[in-house]
Amino acid sequence: AADAAALLPFGDADGEDADPLVSTFYRGSTIIGLLVGASFIFSPVSPISIFDEESAATLMLRQDFGFYVCFIVAAVEARLFRFAAAGELSAPRAKALNVLAGLV
Repeated sequence: AADAAALLPFGDADGEDADPLVSTFYRGSTIIGLLVGASFIFSPVSPISIFDEESAATLMLRQDFGFYVCFIVAAVEARLFRFAAAGELSAPRAKALNVLAGLV
């Protein structure tokens, strides 16, 4: 719950971030990722409307993509936000995670 509260701009109870510009970028990326993923999961029609009609396979793939964005990409971005807020983006684990985020 504390991690989720820290993502909200007014929920940061720890005070100032070590690198406010970079942590704000990762915070926004995480929140947008959650919104985009949720739109792919819960929308009754495709958010990008590639197909006129949606079959069961395209519905399943759309929802799978939404879960991927919400639970993989947004989780990685949230971890990078925590690294940036703590000023630890130069740590080897943060660098490796940042490269992995670029690949996925």
